Amino acid sequence: MGFTSKISTLIKNVKSPKNTEDIDFLLSRTQAFEKYEDEDFKPDFPYEIDPNLKISWVSPKEFLNEDICLFPKDANGFFMPTNFNNNAFISAMNLLLSNPNLMSRLFESDQVNSPGIYGVWLCENGAWKLMIIDDQVPSLNSQYALNAFAGKENCIFHMILQKALAKLYKSYQNLRKTPIHAILNDLTGSHVDVKNLMDLQTNEDVWALIKKWKEANYMVFLQKNIEGEKDEGLAFSLVECIEIVPTQEYVGLAKILRLKTPLKGKTFQGKYNKNAGLSSEEKKRLKFDNTSLDDVFFCLTLEECLKFFTEIGVCKAQNKINSMYCWTVVKNHESFLVKFHLESPGTTVISLNQKQGPHHIRVMMAKEELLSKEIEDNLKFIAADYSNKKIFIEKNGLESGNYLLIVEISWAEGFENEVTIGCLCENEPMNQEMSFEIFPKKNAEVLKLQKGLLKNYAKSKESDTMRIRDYSSSGEPSIIM
Repeated sequence: MGFTSKISTLIKNVKSPKNTEDIDFLLSRTQAFEKYEDEDFKPDFPYEIDPNLKISWVSPKEFLNEDICLFPKDANGFFMPTNFNNNAFISAMNLLLSNPNLMSRLFESDQVNSPGIYGVWLCENGAWKLMIIDDQVPSLNSQYALNAFAGKENCIFHMILQKALAKLYKSYQNLRKTPIHAILNDLTGSHVDVKNLMDLQTNEDVWALIKKWKEANYMVFLQKNIEGEKDEGLAFSLVECIEIVPTQEYVGLAKILRLKTPLKGKTFQGKYNKNAGLSSEEKKRLKFDNTSLDDVFFCLTLEECLKFFTEIGVCKAQNKINSMYCWTVVKNHESFLVKFHLESPGTTVISLNQKQGPHHIRVMMAKEELLSKEIEDNLKFIAADYSNKKIFIEKNGLESGNYLLIVEISWAEGFENEVTIGCLCENEPMNQEMSFEIFPKKNAEVLKLQKGLLKNYAKSKESDTMRIRDYSSSGEPSIIM
């Protein structure tokens, strides 16, 4: 499991003084001899463990061999646990093991250290922060109390990541209540979208969506998310989508999904399983040639997946070294502009994350072009969205140049008025300093820009404007409540 660029190298500016201070503290404390104890996060009692059992908070060195490591040398050789009492967390680990660099980059160091201090980067509401923790984890009967891994190597990355997330959420109990899409967002900082399979009209729609996501190298998962069920929150990683000409009686091509379970032995048996009398060619195509992994990987037809699962999700995280991310926090402003510059063409993702909510947010994205003296005549429409939740705008192949976000927020009463605006850019030079400039504006100024932008856009094409603005009787756009 290789070690790649750290998150801290991808944050080119807007480094908070707190993060810089924490990095310096982590470096100096790692080189010290005395044991580190995190005063900010004291051990809390692990969830759903019999209070009569004696839980010890110790270093993993106490119940693993002395020869421990942070990551496995081979992610494929690190088997999933045989049991676990946090379905969402272990499902997220299962997905990230398919792209281990996304996991290793979260650690400020890839080495086990004697003081037992670790720095883990987590993305909280769009802002990356360094969580510094000690290595004291719950132990029961000389093993990690929260799971029983079947791995061959004495790795501790999952214990450290789980504790860092528990610190972010204030306790292990709170972490257990957190759904997989929130955990994946914390671990990757990327857009995570979960769709109800019933909302997709046809099987062909589902298949087309899956192929689109997999071709983009996104992490895709399926889950049966029914409240109260034992498997609630358990998500299965979609490894590959396969079309084969079956030897059995079947109309057309068989659409098959190869899945990986987060719990060893927790698989579904469908029409295409290793004991189904498949031809040697089918077994080869479906990769049923490694018996040691038969209780980890399994295959289902698309129809069987729609029967077994209720939701499909995607995490759009990719590990690209030449990416840069910056963010800024906006408080209380109801309307404002955000200006930023792209040095090189590439994919750009704009995110707006609410600390609390639901606040109603509308954002329009435009490129500034020098066509006239009036700024509203120089705006080229790029994208727009409206939501009372998180907003992600992903645009591929954006040209270099100056860009503008026009943002309106209707703050909900009783919640903290704070939004984090982030920008992830690919192909940016490593020495390029990115920054967001915030310009609070009056409603009339914002309205003037909106009208100019929409007027320019209307000249080129007719659009469905429901997600852009709502016209009042006076023709002025306003927040849809």
